[in-house]
Amino acid sequence: LKRLRAIIGPSTYKAQEGTNTRGANGVFWCEIKEASQGKTLIQNLGKEGKKKYKEILGEVESDLIYPLLRGEDISKWSARPRCYIIVPHDPLTGRIYPEAHLKLHYPATFRFLSSFKNELIARKLYGKNIKDRFPFYILFQVNKDTFSRYKVVWREVATDFNASVVGPVEDLRIGSKVVVPAHTVVFIPLQSEEEAHYLCAMLNSSLVRLIVRSYLHLHPSPHVMNYVKIPLYDPRNELHRQLVTLS
Repeated sequence: LKRLRAIIGPSTYKAQEGTNTRGANGVFWCEIKEASQGKTLIQNLGKEGKKKYKEILGEVESDLIYPLLRGEDISKWSARPRCYIIVPHDPLTGRIYPEAHLKLHYPATFRFLSSFKNELIARKLYGKNIKDRFPFYILFQVNKDTFSRYKVVWREVATDFNASVVGPVEDLRIGSKVVVPAHTVVFIPLQSEEEAHYLCAMLNSSLVRLIVRSYLHLHPSPHVMNYVKIPLYDPRNELHRQLVTLS
């Protein structure tokens, strides 16, 4: 109990949920068929999610295609994306590209997404409050952290709490890309690989997992970090460096 009390409390590290299509997984989630000269031939995964969409083949600019990490792709110490996502947002700011910008710089992607314009406008959260202020192809829960180089990740729905580290992916078809988490993933954004592995080792420790299991059964959401007082990574601390190596 003394050891547990020492680490119960809010952490300096903050977590958040991944990218949310608000019912349009079948439009933005995709698989790559082939790629050449800055363009990628994709097919949307129309059967993904509760709402089903027509599946079409189309070219999009490779710059806007990212590896997608879903909850089902994560296990303890392992996170391996198996499909892709179209993200028409600026990776430097996280903001959605305006229609004029997308038409000029990414015309193929604009044509592809326009094939689903009516369905995207009909999304539940794309209503009176935002439809006149944001393009029809906007994604939700996207910000600068979405494009962080390293992320400590875990499933948003799980009966146990297991974390992993995911870093940039070297993809022969779309180049070096950061991994974008789906809404079924909770993540902590980091720029340092060493710090990411330190944090992952701490989260996978028996004490932290005991605390999480003591009050959660199914949804280890971002609020987990309100209850585990993990200190910031200190590269001068020998124990911290050992945890990095172990992870």
